[in-house]
Amino acid sequence: MSTRLIFVLILCFFGLSGCSLPSVEVQTPEILPGITETPFQPVAITALPELITATPAPVNTPTTVPALTLDQLRSAEYTSNGVDNGATKTYQLQNGSYQSSTDTTTSGYISVNLLPALAFGHLDNDGQEDAAVVLVENYGGTGQFVLVGAILNRAGQPFHAASYSLGDRVAVSNITIQNNEMILAAQVHGPQDGLCCPSVPANIRLRLLNENQIMLTRFTTQTPSGQERAINIHAPLNGAEASGSITITGDITIAPFENNLSYTIYDSEFREITRSGLMVDALDFGAPGTFALTIDLAALGRLGDIYVEITDLSAADGSVLALAQVQIKVR
Repeated sequence: MSTRLIFVLILCFFGLSGCSLPSVEVQTPEILPGITETPFQPVAITALPELITATPAPVNTPTTVPALTLDQLRSAEYTSNGVDNGATKTYQLQNGSYQSSTDTTTSGYISVNLLPALAFGHLDNDGQEDAAVVLVENYGGTGQFVLVGAILNRAGQPFHAASYSLGDRVAVSNITIQNNEMILAAQVHGPQDGLCCPSVPANIRLRLLNENQIMLTRFTTQTPSGQERAINIHAPLNGAEASGSITITGDITIAPFENNLSYTIYDSEFREITRSGLMVDALDFGAPGTFALTIDLAALGRLGDIYVEITDLSAADGSVLALAQVQIKVR
């Protein structure tokens, strides 16, 4: 073999030795002291409790009572004490009227008509809207007797509680309800008026005392010149409590005949306890005046509500010219 060939072979040997892949050292992971590996264990799943839907307790919603309507009033049931010696008679209106017979001479005959003047409002304290109506009754003669009816709302139905008689052919032009009182504008009879033609303007206030009775609480009239004839009670306030004795003070716009008023005291059922006269202090006849009335409450022998009514009566015919009332709670 030639020297040159041997030299080439030696170079190839060393070249192959230099191209060999380096060896890789594998390191074992270090286990930290104090830590023990726990094999994975699945967590037990606890079933959720059954979902219960709570049903809310029923809410007691107040039932709305329907308001009274004109149609109901025109077809309602009413009562009257004007015939058969004061016995109560019940009748049913149809389209605002009733007639017991076509023969006006029949015993116990009555016809009733509902006038256009009426009002809706509160007459008692049950929260339901009531009504006040004006009725005209005829018993077969020429008289046309005018009454104010208090109609209570009973579960949406009209109930005729009581009536107040205004008299023969009194002309009512308007009626309203305010503060549980029925307030009427009317024409009443003066001393010179015929029954057909009342000419004296009047303002009338009525209050339902109970389901059987309406009481007059205030009455004013006008003179021919247009001056109001009125009694005003200044003290005590209506509904005031008192014991022992009490003094009622007030004024009158026009001093009465001979400066003399009258007063009447009623019990809680509006039954008369006593009545007497009361003098007015006025500078001149027909001038404004004042009055003071002291009442011995102990002498009345009553506890609870009493009503004191002060009245100016006409010297000509005894009719009421002016009236005022105050309620007192006796302790």
